[in-house]
Amino acid sequence: MFESFSHACDVISDRICRHADAPLSDEEFDQLATALFRLQANSIHIVRSLCELRGIDIDSIKRWQEIPAIPVSAFKEFTLTSLPVEEQKKFFVSSGTTRQQRSRHYHDQQSLEVYEASLEKGFQHQFLIRGDDAPKHLLSLTPSEQQAPASSLVHMFHTLGQEMDTATFVGTTDEEGQWQVNQTEAIEALQKACAKGESILVVGTAFGHVHLLDALNERGLGFELPEGSLVLETGGYKGQSREIPKQDLHQMLSAAYRLGKDGVVCEYGMSELSSQAYARDEGCFRFSPWSRVELLSPETGKPAGPGEVGMIRVVDLANVCSVCSVWTEDLGLLKDGGLELIGRRQSAEAKGCSLMAV
Repeated sequence: MFESFSHACDVISDRICRHADAPLSDEEFDQLATALFRLQANSIHIVRSLCELRGIDIDSIKRWQEIPAIPVSAFKEFTLTSLPVEEQKKFFVSSGTTRQQRSRHYHDQQSLEVYEASLEKGFQHQFLIRGDDAPKHLLSLTPSEQQAPASSLVHMFHTLGQEMDTATFVGTTDEEGQWQVNQTEAIEALQKACAKGESILVVGTAFGHVHLLDALNERGLGFELPEGSLVLETGGYKGQSREIPKQDLHQMLSAAYRLGKDGVVCEYGMSELSSQAYARDEGCFRFSPWSRVELLSPETGKPAGPGEVGMIRVVDLANVCSVCSVWTEDLGLLKDGGLELIGRRQSAEAKGCSLMAV
């Protein structure tokens, strides 16, 4: 089906743009996912080795559920890309300090464009915001892309900001690469949006939002954000602030900005994927139509049974030049047509090579 990775990028980008508001049929998703997997397995040594180790006939795979999952930790140990070094335009790394071994996810210009199309269309699909309904301004509690060029989250916010009138990044980084929030600049950006009466999208990590909420409380400030505004929270705390249960944090954000129950949303994503999932009003996460989710037993690697908690496996068509089937280290439960995120597996991280035999 795909003659090359360039051809795959063109076809999948076209499907993303045409199916932003409607799911791909199971038949078409199977065709695209299995064709993409065959291309990757024939081009990426570690994927081909995995298939040989498991005795998998690449050409016999007909459904997305049959595609072997690559553990997310393998991105730390192996170069999981089809791209030669000279074509690796950009890479994203997983979060952590400069001393930690981190995942790398490589892109060339074409695959980066697929990533950005997936992001933009996925965000619009989830929140049905386009044109005049979209927020006019973006306030990111993260550093800018110039300060954090290898962060997929920052690139995500930068891409969203390009569609808005203004985009303000108020984060800084220290020598360890830890992020902090310039609270004065953040407050000024909120004041400007409110003074103009123009909607704003406030985005950041959970700990970034906590830092700003603390500053607002210390100064006795609160805002009534203009109609159409949204607050997006993502990621964990990583020891950078006190930890607040998600429901409590969302209530605090809603109160601080006088937003309704739909005004605070949560994002689930990672540097190893090119598509994101979103949850609204404490509901379940939902991925874009060009992704599928399955839960795997931590013990056997087989599909979890109905109503069972399992490790989240995502098949993401937008992961063109790496691997389309990623086995995360997060636990989830499928319910109400979406994904309830339970948390990270508590056991020690398994190395990617040790999971290859599962």
